[in-house]
Amino acid sequence: MIEQCITRLYKSLSVVVVCSLLAIFCVGCGGSGGSPAAPIKIGIALSLSGSFSDDGKALERGYRLWADSVNAHGGLLGRQVTLVISDDASSPDKIQVSYQKLITVDKVDLIFGPFSTMLTKPASLVASQYGYAMIEGAGGGPSIFNRGLHNVFDVSLSVANNLVSFARYILSLPVAKRPTTAAYITQDNPFTQPQVNQVRIMLEQGGVKTLSNQVYAADTTDYSLLADSVVISKAQIVVCGTQSSTDFTPFMKHFKLLHYNPRVLIATAGPDQGDAFLDAVGGAASAEGVLFPNGWYPQLKTVENAEMVKAYLLKYKDVAPDDISADTAEAYA
Repeated sequence: MIEQCITRLYKSLSVVVVCSLLAIFCVGCGGSGGSPAAPIKIGIALSLSGSFSDDGKALERGYRLWADSVNAHGGLLGRQVTLVISDDASSPDKIQVSYQKLITVDKVDLIFGPFSTMLTKPASLVASQYGYAMIEGAGGGPSIFNRGLHNVFDVSLSVANNLVSFARYILSLPVAKRPTTAAYITQDNPFTQPQVNQVRIMLEQGGVKTLSNQVYAADTTDYSLLADSVVISKAQIVVCGTQSSTDFTPFMKHFKLLHYNPRVLIATAGPDQGDAFLDAVGGAASAEGVLFPNGWYPQLKTVENAEMVKAYLLKYKDVAPDDISADTAEAYA
């Protein structure tokens, strides 16, 4: 059984080794004799609808590009791969049902991860329950890895450090030019909070005074009072711990409405969604100067990055290279 083989992988190995061993075990657990081996079915639940849909669709493109590349090069040790993708509707409750169905009904051989730390947490528990390893690239919050699970393998760095370079940059500025006050606002979310807490601690230790520090519920729909508090603080730096453009865009629009223009505005997510974000805020001119952390860009000199960008532009002709989402690269990796 493929499940029995995968359980042998629950060791602290590099993702590259894990991927290689998964391929070996898939072949070893396949059919016998000289008949053609059946394709390897890989199950993935993605946010194709709901608040994470922009990221989910970008992730889907990355996974499909990866499958195309693997199949074009002979598959995983001679077996083609097929993706079985279901829509988790950006819901922590639905994602558990989605992965249970992928494993018990669709009988997939392998599991890849969904978008976000929030969804990866319940998904990885389901995978562990059924003895499946989960390889993922979009669930890098620290809380994924402090639960004693040994079946989750992340290809991305921990998101807790996403804003460290930003904090170091601010503190490296000459004293006369360095902002002295900051406001922090974050969704109650395992992806956003570790980043915001880390940058706040670093800036406070460097002498930047905190004027406002707020946490809002994930199901918040009216952001006006939260934004008002930031505006009233008159902070020179605003750090928004947002999950997507769904919650970052209202803050930007409210700041603009009240003619509030901090010296620095940075978000954990939202601006990374390219045209979807720009369309929501009124075009590139409205987004000028907005910062966000990004661990990937099209010109990055890493293994197979140039090949991925080229394949993306051939398959999806609706964007320019600089508009390719980092989510796509995470999935491809």
